[in-house]
Amino acid sequence: MDTHGFEKGLKLLDHRFRGGKSTPEATGKLYFSRLQSIPSEAWLWICEAAIEDFKVFPTPGELRKLWHEWRAKNPERIAKPPKTDCPECLGRGLIWARKPVVDLERLFGHYEQTTVFRCAKCQNWQGQVPEYTKSTTVSALRADGYQVELIDPQDPPPPEVAQEIVRSLATNMLKSVPPLPSQPDLEQRRLKQKADLDRYLADQEEPPF
Repeated sequence: MDTHGFEKGLKLLDHRFRGGKSTPEATGKLYFSRLQSIPSEAWLWICEAAIEDFKVFPTPGELRKLWHEWRAKNPERIAKPPKTDCPECLGRGLIWARKPVVDLERLFGHYEQTTVFRCAKCQNWQGQVPEYTKSTTVSALRADGYQVELIDPQDPPPPEVAQEIVRSLATNMLKSVPPLPSQPDLEQRRLKQKADLDRYLADQEEPPF
């Protein structure tokens, strides 16, 4: 959507949640950057639904959930942009990359997190991820220490790759098992790991606006 369509919906939210006062300019720009990939038609529906569903001004994440709800109800009204050939991402528009998470390695041994990026060489990502998703190239990711994957991690891997994954997971699990721990020690360790993981995940959460 364009800024005109965004501001039209934002005024509806301001009237309901801010008593008619305008959203601060910096906050409005932040919301627009997170939500501009939503079509104007859906945006007005989202704002009206938010007025019905929420008691306080919704966060960008809450508004995007309503966007997913609109898409589920109106699949035939979603325009799918044409795809182009792109050797950088094999035409998918997205690049998946894995990198070790040092903060979690001390808890679980070798731990890798997968992140999805927009391909910087094409526009095939449109309709799949928001525009604020970071764009990059394969060479830049590898230079930053990522292991790049040009297939969707949710797609079934080839049989030989699947066998290697299972073998690797089994090996790592055996390495992480402590030698004959007592039940109290095991429970204490489990509680500490859970607390450390909860603290790490809390630090990664997007703050509400």
